[in-house]
Amino acid sequence: MDRLIAFLTAPIPRPLLWVLVPTAALALVTIFVFLRFPFGEFAPTLARQLSQSTGGEVLIGDIEPQWTIGGPGMAARDVRVVMPDRTRIDVDPLTIRPAWSTSWLGGDPAFKLTALSTLGEVEGTLELGDTPAWRGDFTEIDLALLPLPPTEGFAIEGLLTGEADLSLGADGIRGPLHFEAVAGRLDHSALPVGIEFDQIRGDLFLGGLQNVEIQSLEFAGPIIEASGKGTILSQSPEQEPSLDLEVEIEIKNPPLRAMLEGMGLPLGGQGSSRFSIQGTPSQPRLQ
Repeated sequence: MDRLIAFLTAPIPRPLLWVLVPTAALALVTIFVFLRFPFGEFAPTLARQLSQSTGGEVLIGDIEPQWTIGGPGMAARDVRVVMPDRTRIDVDPLTIRPAWSTSWLGGDPAFKLTALSTLGEVEGTLELGDTPAWRGDFTEIDLALLPLPPTEGFAIEGLLTGEADLSLGADGIRGPLHFEAVAGRLDHSALPVGIEFDQIRGDLFLGGLQNVEIQSLEFAGPIIEASGKGTILSQSPEQEPSLDLEVEIEIKNPPLRAMLEGMGLPLGGQGSSRFSIQGTPSQPRLQ
């Protein structure tokens, strides 16, 4: 104990003072500059960069400084994102800080983003440069509010979670995306009844403005189980995309099985079938 007291009460060695005093002063100056930085004037620049990255129109109400575990950052408040189809997404807050990324070495800034929106929560890293990129995950996204392409007679509910590694180029969004939706319901005008599901899992590859490759898709529900793969090809934003899907399905509900057989869907003894889906989302054709 005497040694501890002597150590704590002993004067600080001069070489250590030469290091500590400038370091503490630099830290205080950094904090002061950070707190006094005019974040509000940075809002238009940030909104313009986010608009280019997302393809929508981004408006920011205000920006304030914020300290995070990863370092100093800022929080954008009252953020409004208007997508090309005029769907509006409200975000509050959108927290941003410099990301620990090697992209800085190549001259491409990278930022850690966390967004709490009316759709759900998104967290990831946005890398800027000639071709912006985003990698991260999304949780508890409300499928009913998701700005999906309008399809007549189609509706889906549930909570969506997943992760993606995407490039955000002028030719559209490209890259792999894994998702899982739970506790939902699927309605379509071609179905005699709405189909509830416990879980939908899938792996997609987004191919820009024109196509989506469904690498795997699994549908599990109380009355139907299914799996599939294929592609969704979009000719233009004004037209519905075309479908080219291969599906395996098992109908576990006998009344629904009889109803679908009466509609011309051939089913095996266990209510199973394999077929392809062509056409469009609003007018699919089974082959």
